[in-house]
Amino acid sequence: MELVLHILTNTIMPIFVLILLGAILGKTYDIHLPSLSKMYFNVLMPCFLFVNLYQAEITREMALAFLFAVLLFVLNYLVSTLVGRRLGMSREELGAFTNAASFYNSGNLGLPLITLAFSGSPLQAQALTAQIMVMLFQNTGNISLGVLNVAHSSAPDWRGLVARIIRMPSIWILPLTIAARALPVDLSQIPLLWTPAQYANSALVGVALVTLGVQLSKNSFRVKDPGVWFAGALRLVGSPLLAWLLIQVMGFSGAVAQTLFISSAAPAAVNNALIAVEFDSSPRFAAQTVLATTALSSVTLVGAIYLARILFPV
Repeated sequence: MELVLHILTNTIMPIFVLILLGAILGKTYDIHLPSLSKMYFNVLMPCFLFVNLYQAEITREMALAFLFAVLLFVLNYLVSTLVGRRLGMSREELGAFTNAASFYNSGNLGLPLITLAFSGSPLQAQALTAQIMVMLFQNTGNISLGVLNVAHSSAPDWRGLVARIIRMPSIWILPLTIAARALPVDLSQIPLLWTPAQYANSALVGVALVTLGVQLSKNSFRVKDPGVWFAGALRLVGSPLLAWLLIQVMGFSGAVAQTLFISSAAPAAVNNALIAVEFDSSPRFAAQTVLATTALSSVTLVGAIYLARILFPV
């Protein structure tokens, strides 16, 4: 019981305090949400990924963590497709449903979660690198595969769609960082470049959580569609079960195993709702799934962190 209270007060509650503040701001003031989202996706996240990938030790285990994220997506997608079809969902509904189960909030909730879960631990850097590997796939996958998943039901302009995807900065962070690491110059010794990148890197967690609260404040808190609860069950319970199986098969242990397991239990990605609105593909369903899973995760994430520490002791 002491461990559960420690997890709740030191990891979960600090996150939801900032989310709540964001929700209050969103309800009190006319905050321009698209501007916040553009700042997060086009400035803060690329800088965060670049700074941390540039400094990280990319080992074989970290490459496997990226592969884990890909395989977990595939499993979540297959399971949610089967469940959605059994529920008799239309093609449009199925796109939003599978996105909700497959793409999770690895950035503006998952990253602070792992940061706080390993706060003060000498293994924090290793855990954060593993989470960054997950973020790389989840973010690039969400704005590419996730868009394609919902867009095919609305007869989009495919040429324009591809052009928009390749303009997203996060798509290019991995090859850019690999090229930067190969240079004979240490970029961290160039203040004009590195100092602003570090400022953006430090700002990400706080801005991300407040932005999430603002985004959630724009949605209705009444959820009547049973499909939302099915999607929530797959996201918050089914995904960690699949993650546990993958962790066993792939042989992860310790801090990396804990990170991958905890991260897999994160709520549905806010991007899912933004994508659904953009392509008019069940936007209400997508928004309510994000809202419901984020609210429920305040409880389920406590269980996920508790189980991770028991199943994968450091």
